Amino acid sequence: IEYKGALYAKKAIIVGRQYKSMKGEFRITSSDRRFFYNFLLDKVKKIYRNDIDKFNSYNKIYITRKDAGNRLLKGEEEISIELKKRGYKIINMSDYSVAEQMLIFNRARNIISVHGAALANLVFCEKETKILEIFHPDYMPMMYYSISMKICLKYFYYIADTENGGKFKINPKHSRSNIDIDKHHFLDFVDNNFEGNE
Repeated sequence: IEYKGALYAKKAIIVGRQYKSMKGEFRITSSDRRFFYNFLLDKVKKIYRNDIDKFNSYNKIYITRKDAGNRLLKGEEEISIELKKRGYKIINMSDYSVAEQMLIFNRARNIISVHGAALANLVFCEKETKILEIFHPDYMPMMYYSISMKICLKYFYYIADTENGGKFKINPKHSRSNIDIDKHHFLDFVDNNFEGNE
C-alpha cells in the first residue's frame, strides 16, 4: 500500500538464507536480497502498468539535491543546462513517490548524482546501468560503489577536487559540505570517460 510517498505493508514476511559474518552477525545473502528487490519492483510495475511507458523517457537522468539544503553542487544550473543538451532529464527525487523513484531507476541507463540517499534506489537498476557519483574531496563513502559491484552496474566516480588523486577519504565534518566543481573539467569527464566508456 502506498500512502503519501511511502510504502506500507499490513504484514511482511521476508524469508532468506542466513549466514554468519566475520563479526558474528547474522545477515541475509545477497541473492535473497536481490529476490526481494525484484519482488517489490514487480509489484510496483503492476500498480503502474497503465502508466509504465511514461517512465521510458528517464533513460538518462541527473539527480539534483536543490531541496536537500546540504551537499549542494555549486554552479548546478549551468551544469544542468549542459547535461540537458546531452539528453539528460534533471530530476528532484522529492517530486516523486517511493514507487515512482523505483521505476525511474529501473528505466534509467545513465545516472549522474552527487552522493546522497537517492542512490539507495540503485538496487532497482538493471545490470550494466552506468552510475556517476560526484564526491566532495573529503567525504567519499563507498556504499554505492559496493552496491554497484554486487549487482553488476558500471560505476564511475568524480572527485570535485581534481588534485586529490582519487584517494577515498571520509571526514564526517564534510558530510554536509557543498561541492565546488570545475564545470568544464566535469563535462569533459562525462563526455570522454562516463559516456565514452562502453
